[in-house]
Amino acid sequence: MGQVIGINGVKEPAFSLVWTGAPYEVRRYHSYFVAQVPCTENNNNAAFTQLASYIGVFGTPKNSKSQAIAMTAPVVTKPEAIAMTAPVVTDGQFMQFVLPEDFKSREEVPTPLNTDIQILQVPARYVAVSKFSGSYSQAYFMQQYQDLLTRMQQEGFISADATRDSGIKWSFAQYNPPYTIPFYRRNEVWIEMQGEYTTEKFKEMAEGKEVSREM
Repeated sequence: MGQVIGINGVKEPAFSLVWTGAPYEVRRYHSYFVAQVPCTENNNNAAFTQLASYIGVFGTPKNSKSQAIAMTAPVVTKPEAIAMTAPVVTDGQFMQFVLPEDFKSREEVPTPLNTDIQILQVPARYVAVSKFSGSYSQAYFMQQYQDLLTRMQQEGFISADATRDSGIKWSFAQYNPPYTIPFYRRNEVWIEMQGEYTTEKFKEMAEGKEVSREM
């Protein structure tokens, strides 16, 4: 029932909340690993299924690392299952599952049996984040992105003539299953803060103010 109204109870990648104010906030994300697969608007379900199969949502995980896993009851022997974390991230070309922070090196991450899936390490970075609810549609999500981009341009963090195709690193994050009531869904658009000015500005903002939010 909780997931229907937006309570998913899964872990999220760790970040520190640097600054918050309408209509966005700035986070400093720690480094983490993702599993990534090519994605288009027409094959979202297929991409999700590939990644879900890799971590073991549908049964035997389709990865290379098998090990015995002790449980209170029952005890099951099967290939290593990777805990699902939120969010699922779509950047317009790839869908990513964020992997648990227990993985400290690439060698610890099980290799996908599906060669379309890549394992990547995302470096620590500052990200501007705008939250919104509702169901996915390309037009709706892109409007949220454009609204945040315009605000960042107005505040001088991004060049006024920048576009989504001019090197801006951005992505969408969805935290809930598709059966969650749209009003309760947690969606986000992320724009990576780039450049020395931006980094130094938010370092100054963070001094004495940074609030750790370990998820």
